[in-house]
Amino acid sequence: MPRVDLSPRRRAGLVARGVHVRQAWSLSGHPATVAMRLDLADGRSAKLRVYPSSAAADRVWRILRCPNAVLPRPIARQGRAIVVEFVPGTPIDVLMRRCARADADRFIRGAARALAALHVVKPPRAGLEAASGSRRLIGRVAARLRRSGRIDAETDQQL
Repeated sequence: MPRVDLSPRRRAGLVARGVHVRQAWSLSGHPATVAMRLDLADGRSAKLRVYPSSAAADRVWRILRCPNAVLPRPIARQGRAIVVEFVPGTPIDVLMRRCARADADRFIRGAARALAALHVVKPPRAGLEAASGSRRLIGRVAARLRRSGRIDAETDQQL
């Protein structure tokens, strides 16, 4: 991971929210996606991601703050940027490129089941919008995975 410097504006905004960054490393391999691992002055590690719009950041921030969410804990938000606890490990897309097809299929089925369970749950009264758009997206992705043979009919139906 290449080390990066936070812009003075970003650093000042985070400090104003109680987030003091010692060092930052780039996590994104694409210039259009900003994601960084942060080592904080208090010894914690965090991840900063900049979303494409304030509306997208609003949606993610509301989801992260839902009670009983099994997601990285949100730490701070600054405009389109959100800082969450860093969850160490190899991203699933990297694992899938390195592993055997059977293991990749197992990862996809597990992620599909987790997404299906997430979208079956009724959202709490936190102002979250309906999941119908997400359900359509998941349906399209599931159909594509089924056609390519990456998931079976049962998993497709669960989604």
